[in-house]
Amino acid sequence: GGNTLYYSNLANDPTVFRSAVAAAQRQGVRVFGQLTGELYLRPKEGREYYEKITSFWARAILPLYRNLPGVLGWMGKEEPFVPEMPLVAEYRALIRRLDPTHGQYTLHNCLASFQAESNPSPEWFGLDYYPFRVMGQDKAQRILVDPKDDDPNNRILSNPKDVAIRLRKRLREFYHEAQSRGRPLIYVMQGYGHRNQYTESQGPRSGYSEGRPGVWEGW
Repeated sequence: GGNTLYYSNLANDPTVFRSAVAAAQRQGVRVFGQLTGELYLRPKEGREYYEKITSFWARAILPLYRNLPGVLGWMGKEEPFVPEMPLVAEYRALIRRLDPTHGQYTLHNCLASFQAESNPSPEWFGLDYYPFRVMGQDKAQRILVDPKDDDPNNRILSNPKDVAIRLRKRLREFYHEAQSRGRPLIYVMQGYGHRNQYTESQGPRSGYSEGRPGVWEGW
C-alpha cells in the first residue's frame, strides 16, 4: 500500500474535497490536491481568464483550506511549457498567500520548463514523463506524435530497452535539477494503454515484437 494520494477534480468543491481528505486520513494516508476546474491554471486562455476566473476562484476557495489536516500540498498547473513559467510562478505566489499552511507541488515533463523555474521553488517537484517513441501512420512525413494520443493508427516504436535508456537519462537530468534547488523529486510512473493492433503484425520497425519467449526485439 501507499502513504499518499493525488486527488484531482475535487479541490474546487470544498465539501467534497474535505470529505475525501477525511476518508484518506482514516486510512492513515495524506493527500496532494490538484487545483482543478476554475482553480486550474490555464495560460492558453490568456491574462483576462487568469484574473477573472482562476485568481477569483482561488481567492474564494483556497483560504477555506488553511490548516486542513491531511493535505501535503497543492498542484496549480502540471506539465507547463517554457513561456508559461512566469504565470506558473505568479500563481504559486498567489496560492502561497491564500494558503500559507500547505506546500506546493509542480509536475514537469519538459526539461527546459524545469530549467526555467525561478525562486521560490515549490516544496516538491515531479517528473511526468512518457518514455515512448510513437509515430503516426503517415510514413512519408515520419512525424512523432504525442504518446497520450489514443489514435489507433499510431505505432509504438520503442522496445523495453529503449524505454529504459530514455527513462534513466531523463530521471538523471530531472533529479539533478531538483537537487540543485534543494528539493525532492517525485517520479510519476506512466504507462501506455496499448491494444493488440499496437503490438502485433506491425512489421520490422514497430517495437514490442517477442521473437522468442522473454526476448523482445524491434526499434
